[in-house]
Amino acid sequence: MSASMSTIGVPLSDSLRTLLPGRKETLFLQSCVLEGPELAAAWQSWLVAVGDPLRYLAQEGHELRSHLALLYRHLSEHSIGIPRALQPYLRSAVVRGKLRYAQYEACLRDFLEAFRVAGIDATLVKGPAVSATEFSAEPFLRHCHDLDVLIDPDEVETASRELQARGYQRRWSRFGSTRLDHPMGLPVLLHTRLFQDPTYSLAPEPLWFRRREVTISTGSVRVLAPADMLVHVCGHASTIQRRPHMNWVIDASRIAARMTARDWQQFLEVATAARLSLPLAVLLGELATRYAVAVPHNVEEPLLAAATDVDREQRFAAMEGARLGCPGGLRNLLGCSGWRSKLSVACGLALPPWSHMRSKHLGRTRPKVLSEYVVRPFRFVWSQLTAQRASAVPVKEPLGSPKT
Repeated sequence: MSASMSTIGVPLSDSLRTLLPGRKETLFLQSCVLEGPELAAAWQSWLVAVGDPLRYLAQEGHELRSHLALLYRHLSEHSIGIPRALQPYLRSAVVRGKLRYAQYEACLRDFLEAFRVAGIDATLVKGPAVSATEFSAEPFLRHCHDLDVLIDPDEVETASRELQARGYQRRWSRFGSTRLDHPMGLPVLLHTRLFQDPTYSLAPEPLWFRRREVTISTGSVRVLAPADMLVHVCGHASTIQRRPHMNWVIDASRIAARMTARDWQQFLEVATAARLSLPLAVLLGELATRYAVAVPHNVEEPLLAAATDVDREQRFAAMEGARLGCPGGLRNLLGCSGWRSKLSVACGLALPPWSHMRSKHLGRTRPKVLSEYVVRPFRFVWSQLTAQRASAVPVKEPLGSPKT
């Protein structure tokens, strides 16, 4: 098992570090997953780094608040001291988490009943699946923003009609996903593929065959196999659709901790088949180095080798995920990049792969898609100038706002 995993030599590995948490976020997340002396050291370092925890969580660290219940439970179970002023705040997060999950559970029960009546086979993915498997004893500790399920493409319209008949509101449909809102407001996303980026794809039949059935308070549900779930969690974290809450760190750490040698081999096969070896090598390297995730050597070495040998289309997909899926966009991406990676980013932006252009401009003729290569650089420069001009405009205070 590897306690660290070097990505030196992997293309764009420096640029893709924009996908990783910053120092304060890393210390916070380590305080949610590490054990022993490492946990105590991470917690104390975080308290020193943020100075005033309450102010930090209210302002700069608001994206971490969904993990407060887990933080409190993890620190308490390991007898780690919590500052007295912070204790009521964390305890209230546990209470709020339980109350919120009671509402979430009611929505989930209603959804599962609708699918049972309609005879639709569905697989829980992302947050709901992690909550059902890795937090089964206390599922409220895994904060879920929505309900994600994977279904057969032929079942989308049937599922939509059944849910709309129960009062769900259909919001939108786009490549691979359809969103409806539960009458209580919970977003429900019906996915027909795991990744919206067409570069990353997996044959559905093996995924369906490897699924597991788990029992939760609302009944039996199907979830992906551990290897498939880890690929999905980390792969999703590297795409445009990622969330800023860094859920993937905690989710992946929990999933990986219970994976067998066979699961790890399956992970390697799935990651390679999905063409995700480049971003997964970077994210898995972070998990091994900073979060004590034990990656077997017979998985680490082939994954790094595959990440080093990716084609232009895979490099572009990884770059776009890092550029568009993180705050700061291109500026942060270039700031983390060495000269080789900067050259690769510039070439990718100027001349993206044909497969990307074709999928982005579906329905257009070949000449019109080709013309986008000419227009694209000018459109990009204009968007950057517009963004700079917008950021230079002073923000007006609302009428009647207090002076400070």
